[in-house]
Amino acid sequence: MVAMLGLLGLRIFEACGANIADLGEEHGHRVLKVRGKGGKVVLVPLPPVVARAIDRAVDERDDGPILRNARGARMDRHAATRRLKHLDQTADLRIPKMHPHMLRHTFVILDNLTAHNGKATRAWEDRNRVELCFTPIYAAWANPIEARFRPLRTFVIAGSDRSNHPALLRHLHNYLRWRNANARHPEGLAAQRRERARIRSERQRRWGQSATLAA
Repeated sequence: MVAMLGLLGLRIFEACGANIADLGEEHGHRVLKVRGKGGKVVLVPLPPVVARAIDRAVDERDDGPILRNARGARMDRHAATRRLKHLDQTADLRIPKMHPHMLRHTFVILDNLTAHNGKATRAWEDRNRVELCFTPIYAAWANPIEARFRPLRTFVIAGSDRSNHPALLRHLHNYLRWRNANARHPEGLAAQRRERARIRSERQRRWGQSATLAA
């Protein structure tokens, strides 16, 4: 429940109304079909940590609601509030008036691409209770997603001889399926550590300055 509210930004009625049958796959990513306000249906990609949390909640069931209360029935907002208050007391957070809506605020780290700061992006930010956190200019080391790109180039693009873009796209989807199913694979983690080390080594290097002068 916490992962669905906090990491996906779902409303409490959207999370409680989600069924096992709403889980699926699209373009190599696991997705969840969410029914929002006004009956609007959208596909929400599931990060690996959320997918694992949902798998634990489903517990090998084939149908029914994803989230259940202590009696095994569908969880409602009252049961969700009681669960959050219990977690608050267990973790000794001491947050007054703990309720599910507090988890909907999401922070997104992104670079300074012009499209990221447009009117459409800002409108989406306001609608979905999202706060955009821009990294400093020429500071790729500050964006955690940068460490994901090197393994993508290594496993998908490097040494490839694809005849066309659709073939390369299929190979990319295959990698994403493997990556989501093996998020903690030693080979993938090692590649990410190497890329993070390379990016951090450029932290004090000015744009266009050689490595010798920067040192």
